[in-house]
Amino acid sequence: MSNHIKTITEEDPLVIKSRHSAKIKIMKATNKDGSLNWSKLPKLVTTNTKLEKHSDDTKYLTAGFQLAPHWISGYNTCAGFSDGCAKACLMFSGHGQRHMEHNGSHNVLIARIVRTLIWMEHREQFIKQALKEIEAFKRKALRLQAKTAFRPNVISDINFYFLFPQLWDMGLDAIYDYTKVIKHTKLNLVGTYSVTLSRTEDTTQDQINEAINNGVNVAVVFDTKKGQDLPSKWKGFRVIDGDLTDNRFLDDQGVVVGLREKKTGNVDNTGFVVKL
Repeated sequence: MSNHIKTITEEDPLVIKSRHSAKIKIMKATNKDGSLNWSKLPKLVTTNTKLEKHSDDTKYLTAGFQLAPHWISGYNTCAGFSDGCAKACLMFSGHGQRHMEHNGSHNVLIARIVRTLIWMEHREQFIKQALKEIEAFKRKALRLQAKTAFRPNVISDINFYFLFPQLWDMGLDAIYDYTKVIKHTKLNLVGTYSVTLSRTEDTTQDQINEAINNGVNVAVVFDTKKGQDLPSKWKGFRVIDGDLTDNRFLDDQGVVVGLREKKTGNVDNTGFVVKL
């Protein structure tokens, strides 16, 4: 399945063009000594309208790393992805929609690929720069009298806990992620890291039961339309509305996080989206 999605991305004209533009951008920003000129590159730490939501009683300023998912960059950044989640990926929703090109360039897609290539090929520089930007993010939150929440994987699924452990030494109030990798859910018990398992068409009911019984919530995408109520229960578990806030670290334990299917231009026929 991974090779199938890889082939699709490698034959996608927009992806091909954007990869080329991303590589040129990095090349132009590379100094003779191999260091990167960050003034010529997109910010690593970004906010997102989806991430700006916060609970009613506590204000959170939220940011994260917007890397390119699965094989979009040429590197696989989602070890546990399925055919269904790759096709329904939010990569091409919101500001990332395919038609949102400017002067022939899809700047959002290019920026996501640039960040991914830097993570994969210039990791030490990525980490050093990201730490600087997170400090700036913390200062902004302090000015706004808000707590800090950070989502390393906005649309990727990388094990940052092991690959970028310095992130957990930054004094952030909350760090959270969705993951499709079952073994990554064990990190839900580690310090300030809140991990929600994302169900795909390949996730078994036993895996869902085990996750919830171990205190790990499970996100499920339903075909519920915007403005309509999600089911109150699914497979015997209480469903909460995950579209009201992205702050998964504030959720009750032992629940299904219901999400409404977002428009990406693709029709799901894999079982990734639960039909009601």
